[in-house]
Amino acid sequence: MGAILADAWSIYRRNGLLLTAMMLMVWSPCELLSSWVTYHVLADSEWRSRLFLFILDALIGSISVSGMYSILKEREAGRSVTLSSALLAGFNLWMPMFLTRFISHLAIYIGYLFLILPGIYLTIRLILVEVIVVMEGTSGFTAAFRSEKLTDGHFWRIGATLLTAAVTMFVLSYAFFLPIIFVPALNNWITYAAAAIMGNVASIFYYPLLWAIYRDIAIKTSPERLSGLS
Repeated sequence: MGAILADAWSIYRRNGLLLTAMMLMVWSPCELLSSWVTYHVLADSEWRSRLFLFILDALIGSISVSGMYSILKEREAGRSVTLSSALLAGFNLWMPMFLTRFISHLAIYIGYLFLILPGIYLTIRLILVEVIVVMEGTSGFTAAFRSEKLTDGHFWRIGATLLTAAVTMFVLSYAFFLPIIFVPALNNWITYAAAAIMGNVASIFYYPLLWAIYRDIAIKTSPERLSGLS
């Protein structure tokens, strides 16, 4: 676990600035839009607000995720990458990423309906699907089965690594919302959007972490399946 976290931190230090720029460019307008809609249009309907956020994440999140991992893929291969080229890659991979995320998220959601434990199990077994879409050029059920294969025998190690990082990122992200919670005068759509944007930035380490987990397992066990590092 320690080696993976150290590797993820090294990847983050080398690529954090570009990843942050990608996150801000894609999600800043989305967070402003979602915050305004939540406060002024869907304030009286929590389920409709959650549905709107879910749809927004499904549509825009697939571009952002693809762009993030495209940055890491190109940098890993020693190729130059710009914000515009990463964004273009995100658009080009939108459909396979959207399909893959839909399948994995649906499976995990159904798993959580069955006493939570199946959801936790599927979260870890399917954790690499997004990286696989970008790195190996597969999608949908193929990516899901590939993630299950890669994580086989590594369940507890991956789970412990994710838990350690998730707690840290949650605390950092949640801290930006504390002023809104304790100072009612600050509770408006603009400050909420700003807190959400900063929370997203604080969670960027998630991408280098999954990349490090993937690299630790896949590159050592089946380098012939990697299409992007040659």
